Amino acid sequence: MRASMVALSWELWRRNRWGVAALLILLASGLAARSFVGHYQAKVVRLQAEVTASEYHGSLGPRDVLQRNGSRYIEREMKFWFGGRMFDVGTFTANDELTWTIHGTTDTYFLVAARIHGTNIVHDLLVPYLDVIRWTEAKGHKQRETPWAPQELIDRVNEADAAGNAVGEWRGPAMWWAILMYGCSVLALFNIFGLAEPHAARGFTGMPPRWFTLPVGTRALVAVPVVWGAACMAALWLGWTCLVFRPLTAPGPMWTRIYLPELYLAALALAGLSVFQAVTWGLALFTKTRIALLTLLLMVMVAFAWAPFERVTGVDATAEPSWIVWEPRLVALLAGVWIGGMGAAFVGVRWERRGRWQSGRPGGTSWLPWRELAPQWVAFRSPFQAQLWMEWRRNCRWSFLAAVVLAGMFAGASLLAAVSAKYSPLVELLRAWAVIGGAGWVIITGLNVARDGSSKQLALSSFTATRPLGTGTLLQIKLLAGLGTWAFGVAIAAGTALLVVATASEAHALQSYPPALWILALALSLQVFVGILPVSLSGRIPGFPWTFLIMVGICAGAVDVWQFILKHHFEELAAVALAGLVVIKLALAFVGFRRSLARRLISPGFVGAYVVGWLLASGLLALWARIQMERLEWEFIGISLVMLAWLALPLARVAFAPVALAGNRHR
Repeated sequence: MRASMVALSWELWRRNRWGVAALLILLASGLAARSFVGHYQAKVVRLQAEVTASEYHGSLGPRDVLQRNGSRYIEREMKFWFGGRMFDVGTFTANDELTWTIHGTTDTYFLVAARIHGTNIVHDLLVPYLDVIRWTEAKGHKQRETPWAPQELIDRVNEADAAGNAVGEWRGPAMWWAILMYGCSVLALFNIFGLAEPHAARGFTGMPPRWFTLPVGTRALVAVPVVWGAACMAALWLGWTCLVFRPLTAPGPMWTRIYLPELYLAALALAGLSVFQAVTWGLALFTKTRIALLTLLLMVMVAFAWAPFERVTGVDATAEPSWIVWEPRLVALLAGVWIGGMGAAFVGVRWERRGRWQSGRPGGTSWLPWRELAPQWVAFRSPFQAQLWMEWRRNCRWSFLAAVVLAGMFAGASLLAAVSAKYSPLVELLRAWAVIGGAGWVIITGLNVARDGSSKQLALSSFTATRPLGTGTLLQIKLLAGLGTWAFGVAIAAGTALLVVATASEAHALQSYPPALWILALALSLQVFVGILPVSLSGRIPGFPWTFLIMVGICAGAVDVWQFILKHHFEELAAVALAGLVVIKLALAFVGFRRSLARRLISPGFVGAYVVGWLLASGLLALWARIQMERLEWEFIGISLVMLAWLALPLARVAFAPVALAGNRHR
């Protein structure tokens, strides 16, 4: 028994070693973000310690304060200002001296003690480090001043303040990047310990059927991935918490603590993995039901993960009392879900292994009465039409349904908001699901266009590779199916927006967005939809979810770069960089189309039609961007907008797509 479980563990590791490597790469990216912020945090702590430990003594004597008349100083009635407070010190003689002592603090203040005539004027007075001592004669108006501290001490405080500002600037983006990378790691663990493998006849299976032939009991078959999955999920959370999240969320001299419910999120990840395994293994024959339930599971996990951060209040980012009460209850509930998921996984695998699911179904499908009323299929007129129908049915059909569901979710939330304000929590939840699901729909649907409809993998199957169609025709079919799906999604989104505008409570909110934002969102959705098309068509990278993680990383990196440019006002540099990208794009498109034409993968007519269409559409976008630049008197932002118009529509990726598909077809 022990040897069998060790063998299963080795098989699990051997088949997923690259997934483990991806987990380490994701953790390394989180460590890089933490180290970048940690550099500034350590600098602030070091400089603050130096300032706090520093002590400086200064003085003002008659030579600095009084005027000379020959060889002697003229006594005057003097007034001094310390930290905005005025002190009338009386007559300042040639034997008097104002002395002070400065101690640094952990804030941008100095602690000052001053004496004159041998008497304390001020004691433990907080003075801003950029403040100065001012003095004037009691009956005069001309003031003189001198700094409290030497310039090197002020420079050290300024350096600490700049490092603290850098922490405040980069801590939030680093935290969001770490959360994104951790979420990708969780999805990767789901894929590793879900054990789903492609099957030629049944698509993605549950527990691999070849495992059922092993001389191992069902308990061992379930226990190995369940135990290893829970252990790896716990180790993943522990590593991310200790190495990334805690250093980023810890309070410091110039920043507050970020609230992070560690135990709750760990329990949520474990429960989600358990339910994922139960659904994947127990409903292997019910692929559509399984897809719907897994999608619902991911949406619920996102909502539950975001819930505690909606209950954060206070300057020190503490949780509300209501969340403090509910957190242990939810942890106990998630622990029960985790245990229940393991039990359900065992039952599902046992039924699958014994064939109970299959034997419970009727022997045929003719028992369905409406099958007799279904219309008869019409014969396809050409191989092109047959392949297009196969592409739509295998890769695009369920995307249509998903788009309708997401649109209905957002529209339903708007209708609930119009009915009553008491449904606001449910409205926010539905909208969050719809927005996150919409972004995921664009990425996943675009990635699905590149996969093989038969094997549901990126590598083409023998059936598809030997179809009586040229490589260019296969590419045109994929592009046509993908463009139709994207256009359907855009139409559904536009219809939902019109429905939301029709409701009185939401009309002003959507109408406040300028048309430029809608055009930008449309262009970005097309860019994300095309995604890494040539790389996916090559069939040399693993499929979902690894391609999804790659796309999420690219999108997140692009957003971070754009925010950095806007925040630091690098508009001129951005305009130059975008112009360079336009030149690179045109050069790559020329090389790609030239290779495709040289190998006779596509026809010159297709290249000409696509290039002319691209030029017309991009030219209209650039003209519109130019008009916006002149109307709003933009400078480099407008130039960047013109360059983005030429980058908005895909060209180079379509040019290299035939070469990649040919390499995949003739491997």
